Amino acid sequence: MNQSTLHNGFTGYTQNVQEADRIMRERMLQCIKKLHEKNLHCLNEAKSHGKEKLFSEIETMHKRLEKFEQEINKQPIAHFKLEGLDQSDEDKLKMIEEKIERLAQECGDIIDNLSCSQVDMHIIEQYTRIASHLRLAERLYHERMMILKKAMVFG
Repeated sequence: MNQSTLHNGFTGYTQNVQEADRIMRERMLQCIKKLHEKNLHCLNEAKSHGKEKLFSEIETMHKRLEKFEQEINKQPIAHFKLEGLDQSDEDKLKMIEEKIERLAQECGDIIDNLSCSQVDMHIIEQYTRIASHLRLAERLYHERMMILKKAMVFG
């Protein structure tokens, strides 16, 4: 497993929460996009080999990843501004963001380790693991947004 690079060069949330949120959403989005690209490759392979059951499983993941990307891309409410966060909240955010990155990397590793010689049931089991990881990443992302909502004030 790779060391987290998500926060490299990141100055934190204390100065400008809105800008920090934008930066971190972009970085998390890149992690999810890498995973999405790998999944898309598998989707095309399953389609070209006529593996309908596998194609269906991978397509479900494809749609879920698209939805997650849209959620990360969503801008905060315009008439709110974000003020500084407590250090404890910032620490929680960093921990959550690193977990999301780690989950995306693990999902990518699972896809990378799949081989053409594996039977469909094994591949489907692996995609079930990926779905479980992705559900957890989505839950963590919602938790992250709840922490950021604490910093929202009317502007």
